[in-house]
Amino acid sequence: MKRPLRRALAPSPAFTLSNSNSHRARHAENLERFARHHTHPPLKPAVRKGPPMTRIADRVMKICDAEEANLQRQIASDPDAPEGTDEQLAKAKPFAEALPELAESTRKNLGGRLSPIILKGRREHSARSRSH
Repeated sequence: MKRPLRRALAPSPAFTLSNSNSHRARHAENLERFARHHTHPPLKPAVRKGPPMTRIADRVMKICDAEEANLQRQIASDPDAPEGTDEQLAKAKPFAEALPELAESTRKNLGGRLSPIILKGRREHSARSRSH
């Protein structure tokens, strides 16, 4: 046996108005209740738990003058790595000028994920910065 279809009755304008006002009132009450129950306590000042963070330069071990002189003597006496003179440093060329093929292959290997446009821009920028 089929049941008859129920038709929705249109609410009267008075019912709709009172319903919407009560809804707004309930909503306002809910917001107030939420605000009362969900307040956070004031934040406490931060307390440092460990040693203060310092720059790396402040954490480097300091050495006395005698140790520094000893290190400089050892550096000067190393025949495999002599220090460059002012004349040698004046003659020095950039890596890309001294060994262009190797520099180009290195650039391609390092920039494998970069687009050729970006690599071209980098080359132009480095050429401009060297000319200044």
